[in-house]
Amino acid sequence: MLVSISGSSALTNGPMTYIADGGGGAGGGGTFCFPFLASNLGDASLALEYRRAGDTTLTQNYAVTIHVTPAPPRLSIRLVEANVVISWPVAGSTSFFLEGTTRLETPQWTALNVLPLPEGANYTVTLGTGGNARYFRLHRL
Repeated sequence: MLVSISGSSALTNGPMTYIADGGGGAGGGGTFCFPFLASNLGDASLALEYRRAGDTTLTQNYAVTIHVTPAPPRLSIRLVEANVVISWPVAGSTSFFLEGTTRLETPQWTALNVLPLPEGANYTVTLGTGGNARYFRLHRL
């Protein structure tokens, strides 16, 4: 059960649910799900307790901290002649840099060796289309 929340960055967002592991027999184990909603940037500290059904004796207690951070800026990708143009808003992206990978299964993200140029309200990077397909993301320093 959730005992307390300290901080205003996360709010409960519905009742706790329990999902039994396959087999469903008594004592077979499972997962407790506590839904939360990010409400503000910052940290929220949670205190949780586990007691067996029908028992008032405390079996285990847990302390968890939820860190709510700003979402990364959204990337925009477009094809311009023989180039891929990647852009994202300047506002809110000062601590982010562009990374790429050629596969999403166990990706190995690497920083792209390109300088984003300010273009109006966006940063822009232009890359050629040769070589393998790539996936891109913004990563926080």
